[in-house]
Amino acid sequence: MCEIKRIKDYLSLSGVGFFKRIENKLAAQTSPASPPWADYISSAELDSLYYLNYKRKIVSDWWEDMEGDTDAGKDSMASMLWGIYGVKWSHLFKIFQAEYDPLENYDRREDTVRTVTKEGTETTDHAGTDTTSRELARTGSDTDVRTPELTKELKRDGQDTETRTPELTNTSQTTQNDTDTTNKRAAFNSTDPVLTDTSKVEQKDNRTDKQTGTDETVYDRDTTDTETQSGTETLVSTKATTDTEDTKLTRDTSDTLTLDTSDTEHVIGRIHGNIGVTTAAQMMTGDKEAWDSLKLIEGMLMDDINEQLTLPIY
Repeated sequence: MCEIKRIKDYLSLSGVGFFKRIENKLAAQTSPASPPWADYISSAELDSLYYLNYKRKIVSDWWEDMEGDTDAGKDSMASMLWGIYGVKWSHLFKIFQAEYDPLENYDRREDTVRTVTKEGTETTDHAGTDTTSRELARTGSDTDVRTPELTKELKRDGQDTETRTPELTNTSQTTQNDTDTTNKRAAFNSTDPVLTDTSKVEQKDNRTDKQTGTDETVYDRDTTDTETQSGTETLVSTKATTDTEDTKLTRDTSDTLTLDTSDTEHVIGRIHGNIGVTTAAQMMTGDKEAWDSLKLIEGMLMDDINEQLTLPIY
């Protein structure tokens, strides 16, 4: 009588199972990939789960025919399992990952590309007068503080030289004048005077002094004046002015725009919600039933492997 073998005779809780072997196979490819269940549960956890739930199931002929008691045999079995169910599992997990609103049964998306071509000219006239009045009032006090050092110190360096070149010629001239003096007297009771004395007086006068030539004085100055100021000077300015500015702008222009363009418009639209007679409660119930039927881990993954590796009896 043939001895009955069970899963626990070929696998162990801490050993490497088929899910881990499939993961190793995908990682060793030219383009490494992760198994579809990697976002939810590890391959080691799946191996432990499979062993705990199905360790007493009777094995199929696979184990004996493919030498399932060796690592090489288990690797070949794992490769065959992925070849049979890999595409199916990948698609089911994409459904498992789909995002949707359980209370919506309609979701329409439109992606439209439209091209608009513009040709011709556009003319815009600008005419009129713009007047702007602006009033600026200035009040307050501005204080400027200057420190120019107002103490004055005058320092003079150098030497002044005076050179005089008179080059003068003095000329003196005296003119002599002779003067005759006649003395006459009148007799008693006589009207005609009688000459009594005649004399001549010689006088010298009219002296003239004259200078000719040039008298030149040259000053050679070689001095430097330095003035330094110290102290504080405060300047206070009080402003109370009003500035009025009137600006008048007269416009008489015309702009011409030549059009030769092509605009591409990309419109993405979406219409979604609950359209029809299905109530929110019915949609929630249907969503629950869908998730109950989509038992990827505890149902489909394990059931698919058992279909090949075990017999449907205990």
